[in-house]
Amino acid sequence: MARDFGDAPEAGRIAEVFSAALTEGTVENYSRHFVRFATWCESQPDRPCPLPATTDTVLRWLGGDVCSGGKVQARSLRPYLAAINTLHNDLDLDPPAVGRRIKRFKSGLGHLLAADRHAARTYVPAHVIERAHQCGMALTDAELARPAGRALLQAIVATVFTFVFFARGGSGAALRAGDVRRSDAGLHVTLGKEKTRHAASVSRVLTLDTSRIPG
Repeated sequence: MARDFGDAPEAGRIAEVFSAALTEGTVENYSRHFVRFATWCESQPDRPCPLPATTDTVLRWLGGDVCSGGKVQARSLRPYLAAINTLHNDLDLDPPAVGRRIKRFKSGLGHLLAADRHAARTYVPAHVIERAHQCGMALTDAELARPAGRALLQAIVATVFTFVFFARGGSGAALRAGDVRRSDAGLHVTLGKEKTRHAASVSRVLTLDTSRIPG
């Protein structure tokens, strides 16, 4: 899109802003999905064109690669489709992974997978996470002096935080040491990577009252 501005002095800044519209992780995922799509197209006997692609080609890719063997569920197709549509939109091409036929494919895939599903995802009970937390609190200084002990504590903290943040990767798994601070008020956790707030330059800070936790 920025190329439309040619040699205008603002073109570089426009390109920079456009590039920042997607997070680094999203760009990596979209790039990986599109490379997979293009590679699949190249491997087919008729070698359908990946760019610009047609809806028929996208449906063939979904049926023959992405969704084969029930590996990807209907509700998980969004990043695959968005990867193709985003690149087409950026090049001012009609996005192919949209419309009634794509919606019908997703709906049908959901029904097929639901019929074959014999087990449901089970949430980890709170008392299990509590036991992990108590295990971490019980680690002795001698145990923490060893690499294995420190690795265990790190794993426990990651597990407990992931549970507290409802397994949202951008809130829990993306935390870094600098996001956790201590003061007289307690433990402060900055959620700097929340998907809905990161673009608005807003970060929530949670304060955990350590006086409520023995030790």
